[in-house]
Amino acid sequence: MPALSPLRALPLVLLVGACSQHTTRLAAEGTGDLSNPAAPRRAPDSALVASCGDGAEIAPRLDRRPYLQRVGAHDARVLFTAADGAPIEVELRRADGTLVAAHPATRAAPDEPWSVGFVGLEPGQIYCYALPGITSPAGFRTAPQTGDVSFVAFGDSGNGSSNQRAVYGQIQTVPFDFVLHLGDLAYETGRASELESRFFDVYRPTTRSFAVFPVIGNHDDATDHAAAYLRAFDLPDNGVPAQRERFYSFDWGDVHFVALDTERVTAEQAAFLDHDLTNSKQPWQVVLAHRPAHSSGDHGGLASFRETFGPVLKKHRVPLVLSGHEHDYERTAAIDGTIFVVSGGGGRDTRPVGWSDFTAYAESVLHFLFVELRGGRLVVHAIDGVGREFDSVAIDRPLP
Repeated sequence: MPALSPLRALPLVLLVGACSQHTTRLAAEGTGDLSNPAAPRRAPDSALVASCGDGAEIAPRLDRRPYLQRVGAHDARVLFTAADGAPIEVELRRADGTLVAAHPATRAAPDEPWSVGFVGLEPGQIYCYALPGITSPAGFRTAPQTGDVSFVAFGDSGNGSSNQRAVYGQIQTVPFDFVLHLGDLAYETGRASELESRFFDVYRPTTRSFAVFPVIGNHDDATDHAAAYLRAFDLPDNGVPAQRERFYSFDWGDVHFVALDTERVTAEQAAFLDHDLTNSKQPWQVVLAHRPAHSSGDHGGLASFRETFGPVLKKHRVPLVLSGHEHDYERTAAIDGTIFVVSGGGGRDTRPVGWSDFTAYAESVLHFLFVELRGGRLVVHAIDGVGREFDSVAIDRPLP
């Protein structure tokens, strides 16, 4: 994994195209709250590689290498794509080599990924999977039933640039459990080829061992209403059946996550959010979306988000909402008890961001979020494209 080197020489500002408003800034110019330092840096998959291996390809039969979806406390799914229709088996073992299960992959249609689901797994344990004769083993860890959580979040990444890869290089230095993608995975229009080259090809070392839970961005939705995105990802289908996987929820440790679809803000989706939060048993809740409710950036906050989802967030005292869309970083002060963070600096470019009466800190910079929950304290760390933490916020909530 790339070593953390915050002081290495990198181009800090590059003009993109002819528009001077679109720049690429890898290093933050200022600092916000630095009183909550992040956990020591280390490669997120070090224990998995040591226990299982790196999932290297043995025989070139696959178009898209294996990647994980729907990882939970008791289950996980392995997906991949292959042009030929010959049967391919996926084998699952414990870290000590004991065989757990072996199943042939299936797919619902010729343009769908091949998939194998494993159930009855133990929480918080390392498992190794392989496609015998095609890939060597790779590892993943199931979610804990309860307890601490760490994850990374970022949006607006998918243009395949060196800047996207620079931010990803820094993501690989923090010890996360899974990834939240805040939308716009594949510029410019979310086509299958763009998703392949600008998401799966870039993040392959992560997707083989960590689940990614994304939301739909406006660019992802631009071709056939996110058809390629919906084919590629196998997400929880606990939302409204007619809008399957466009919005959903899942649990990881002590946190309940709800992913919203801001391309189709409806009362039906707000009713789902209300019902879902009402029935959640986790002591923490985090909501993710693409378009932000509050923003001092180019686009501004989405009024329909505030009007439709805002009362539900206030009712349930949701502590944290993450979004992308604006190519900047902005953290609000608490608004009706909720802190909103815009993280649209995953690699596309940066754009100007102002300050509003709700702004606690804002900066036009490429970056990602590293979020740690330790007992009754959740801390959001903002880390720029050269590896320097430039802002943080801690949210305290006594455990029941």
